[in-house]
Formats: sequence, structure tokens, C-alpha cells
Amino acid sequence: ARVHLKVDTGMSRLGIHPDEAPGAAREIAALPGLELEGVFSHFAASDAADPEFSREQLALYRSVLARIEDSGIRIPLRHMANSAGLLFLPEARLDMARPGISVYGLRASTERESLGNLEPAMALRARVVQTRTVPAGTTVSYGRTFRAARTTRLAVLPLGYADGVFRALSNRGFVGFRTGRAPIVGRVCMDQCMADVTELPEVREGDTATFFGPGGPAVGEVADMLGTIDYEITCAVNKRVPRIYTEEERES
Repeated sequence: ARVHLKVDTGMSRLGIHPDEAPGAAREIAALPGLELEGVFSHFAASDAADPEFSREQLALYRSVLARIEDSGIRIPLRHMANSAGLLFLPEARLDMARPGISVYGLRASTERESLGNLEPAMALRARVVQTRTVPAGTTVSYGRTFRAARTTRLAVLPLGYADGVFRALSNRGFVGFRTGRAPIVGRVCMDQCMADVTELPEVREGDTATFFGPGGPAVGEVADMLGTIDYEITCAVNKRVPRIYTEEERES
């Protein structure tokens, strides 16, 4: 079996202490049936504006590699760079890298520009299941937190907080339709939410609403609105939401 030895250089999550790594590598190399294929570590702050700690981690990692190799053990694969490390620390690219969120074309950092030429490869969408027109003064959804100031046309969308649409987007967020954006009004329910499509009279039942991704707000836009990171927005999409893999042409 091929194994990779993880060294903790500052994340304090998983991995062996740097001083113990050379001995562990020798033990692995001496065991029949095991092949030490790689030694790796993980950045704790490669997305930060100041790269000093990341460079300290990289230097520590390199010193561990040198100590292991000095004992006569060959290390075929060295890897440390996550998405932000890959983008901001070219010296950390080594033999391979482990990009995560960049594969989806999303921000690896909120402190530094990290999109470059990346394009978003993920969207959260739903079809309008019902449209309804309500008179001025009508309240919408649980808690009656939204009251229509005028005759209002609503689109009911079959996604809610159980699917990954954050309840904190109630009366704050918006969705994208083919011809424009519509605000989410009232509280986001467990399985549905409502959008005000009064200004988009062409919206019909069966039309697609985009909660994030091409055609709607960017993931980073939603994350900034909620005071979080892109990762949390995408990871919140529940497993019950069908995944559909397509090859869409980029709109010019």
C-alpha cells in the first residue's frame, strides 16, 4: 500500500509533529507492504494578505523533507499547496497541489484577489412552481416580516434552508432570472421561498431562478452578504438537491 505522511507545520489539526516525522518515515519505510509515496502538510493562512506565516510553514516543511531524505529515504511526492497556496505561493507548488474551491472557479481568499481567469462552474437553481399576485398590505411567509407596499407578484421557489438557501437571506437576498434580479421577500422557509417578480412580468411558472452562479448572484456576493466565505455557501447545498452535470457555453 502506498502511504502519504502528513506533517503538522502550523495548522494544529492533523499530522505528526515535525520532530517525529523522520522517525515515522523510517518506520514506514521498514514495514513490508508499505511504500512511503509522499510527505505533505497543509497551510493554515495561505489566503491571508500577509504571507509570512505561510512561508514559515513552508520552510519548516522543507526542513522536515531534508531530514527524511538525509536518512536515505526517497520521497517521490511532496505537496502542500491548497487553492490559495497554489495561487499566491508559487514556491509551494512542488510535485503536486491540492486545489479545492478553485476547481469550482470560486474565491480562495476574501483578503486577496484570487479569481484571475477562473470561471464559476457551479450554480444553484430552481424552477418557479407558482406565481401569485397579492394586494397591497398582504404579508408574506412566516412571521409576517414582509408586507407588500403595492400590488405584488410573487414567484414561489421550491428551495429553502433545508436545501442550502440560508434563512439569513430572508428579505435580504435575491435570485436571478433571465431578464433580471428579484428580491427574496419574507422569511426563507424550510422547503420554499418567495421572490418579488413584480418588475419582471415575463416570469412564468417553470422559469429558472438562480440562487448563485452564472445568471444570478456570484457565490462571493452571497458570502459577503452573510459575512462568511464562499466555501460555506457551496457546502451548505443539501444532498437532497439533485446534481445535474452540464456543459454550458459561456455567454458572450
